[in-house]
Amino acid sequence: MIKELGNPIVYDKYGKPIRAKTHGQLKLIEAIDKYDILFVNGPAGCGKTFLSICKAIAYLRENKFEKLIVTRPAVESGENLGFLPGSLDEKIAPYMKPIFDSINKLVKSSSEIGSGNGNGNGNNGNGNNGNGKKKTKKEKEKEPEEDFYKRIEIFPLAYMRGSTLDNAFVISDESQNMDKSQMQMFLTRIGANCKVVITGDASQSDLDRSRTKSGFKHAQDILKDIKQIGFITLTEDDIVRHKVIKQIIMCYQKDNYSQHVQSNKDPY
Repeated sequence: MIKELGNPIVYDKYGKPIRAKTHGQLKLIEAIDKYDILFVNGPAGCGKTFLSICKAIAYLRENKFEKLIVTRPAVESGENLGFLPGSLDEKIAPYMKPIFDSINKLVKSSSEIGSGNGNGNGNNGNGNNGNGKKKTKKEKEKEPEEDFYKRIEIFPLAYMRGSTLDNAFVISDESQNMDKSQMQMFLTRIGANCKVVITGDASQSDLDRSRTKSGFKHAQDILKDIKQIGFITLTEDDIVRHKVIKQIIMCYQKDNYSQHVQSNKDPY
């Protein structure tokens, strides 16, 4: 069993505290509080996106920001899905599923809060609890969670140019798939009272590296001297998803290193 560290970051929708599980994760939580913009690089399963969402929900519950804005580049992982039908929300839903899976662990939907026991005894929105009685203080404290999803905006990167992101906690996910121009455009959207967390895994970019350089790595190289910008790197020791993932990643790293050595050998 993994030992949890530090104070609770946030409480999930069942009231269970969420804490960091590694020292690297603890440093990530502290860095989010410290910096206006934070780059987080780390392997799959280290919790970089989930912990960022936890901090965002905690900030929103304290009304430090009006909204949570989440974006990520619509780049497929080696498999072209082609044209996706439906509205804009329906088109981007497949890319945002991991984000909403994390949010759903923390925030009760209106149906979960107001459904009662299935006999029409849920909150009915008119000041009563469904039985004609006034809502208790405890019931009223739960009400903001019903509208919490209205404070969460999914903002496709492709439509962000010209916008200003004010009074928001902003998460850019899978940012290793942003090119240099996309990253520059995103970073220059930041407005007043805005905190930004940019997560990515530099080892798993889906960009065509022969034609496009990752804006995620490039930004970290050229922005390192700006004091309001922080940089955190999580490692295999911070992986909490499944213990075998650490071994898988280490095998791929060894294989990639071996191929790099072979490709740089003098053929003569």
